[in-house]
Amino acid sequence: MKKIATLFVVAFSSCANAVWAQCPTSSFFVPNTNTWCPPLIDTFFNTSTNTDSGSTYLYDFGDGASSMMEMPVHIYPSSGIFYPSLIVTNTGGCADTFFFSSPISVGSCWGVGVNNSSINIIQISPTPFTNTINTSVSAADGSADVQVWNLMGQIVFEENEFNISSATKRTLDLSFLNSGVYVVRVVTAEGVFTQKVVKE
Repeated sequence: MKKIATLFVVAFSSCANAVWAQCPTSSFFVPNTNTWCPPLIDTFFNTSTNTDSGSTYLYDFGDGASSMMEMPVHIYPSSGIFYPSLIVTNTGGCADTFFFSSPISVGSCWGVGVNNSSINIIQISPTPFTNTINTSVSAADGSADVQVWNLMGQIVFEENEFNISSATKRTLDLSFLNSGVYVVRVVTAEGVFTQKVVKE
């Protein structure tokens, strides 16, 4: 009579309370990793896998703040370099830590509100504004560039090489911009002037 040998294979998991539970793979994505001026507002999109309905999340934003929400929104109120991370733990007790691949950089508004030019008079008004702002430049004959930057360090409006003379005044139509904080930058041969403005 033939004897049949049966081989039992048991798979062990590193999870404390569940033999067959699979450990999660922690990860997240943030759309904004740098900005010229604070604050930086970021949504942390959870992209972790192998999680379950009882999984917990612990975000460390790198600035002393944390969150246990699955997909939090965080505000970085001041300048600095920040290294966020996420710990995901499932109901079996398995945990995985993810460190974001690049730091989040928040600038310090270099040059904002500082006139490092020899321009006699430059005025940008009004602020707050609704649709338009006025730039008034008193300088020698020549040309000037006007740029409007958002807080992500992106140029959202630009007018290059328009002629200027003493007490030149120009009106910029910025009605297409969303409400928020912007930086106006005027560049002439005599120097650069920047000023923060608010659109209502």
